[in-house]
Amino acid sequence: MGIKHAQSPQAFFCSLLKRFEYATDISQTPNRFNNHYAAQPGSREGLRKSAQPLTFTLGVKEPRMKTWILVLKAFAYVWLAAATLLILAGISGVWMKGGFAAVQELLSPFNVVNWFVTVLTLAPGLAALAWANKLTSKLPVAP
Repeated sequence: MGIKHAQSPQAFFCSLLKRFEYATDISQTPNRFNNHYAAQPGSREGLRKSAQPLTFTLGVKEPRMKTWILVLKAFAYVWLAAATLLILAGISGVWMKGGFAAVQELLSPFNVVNWFVTVLTLAPGLAALAWANKLTSKLPVAP
């Protein structure tokens, strides 16, 4: 299994983390740094080799995370649909009032204010979709 595309350092780190689970109880699980069991307080056994691999988790409950992913995706798609309809209604209103020349002026690449407002209108939906994708990448991989 090779690398399919270039990843940012953050995405690479997240992909590594989702393959492991954090050990929660140090007396029952391997130590995070040396993969040995910690000695029980008062015992003389010291550290012994672990038979289990070192594991890490992100500390987030999976069902709650899946719910947030679903809510974020629903919000994103509703917002993007409503924003697209609003933008198209605005363009058609400009066309009805000022004709094709007014639409050309509105959609001109030199009309920076219009492009800024369009991006600002779509930003919440795009941000929610990106956040949902980030949370999806943090979900543990099924064995």
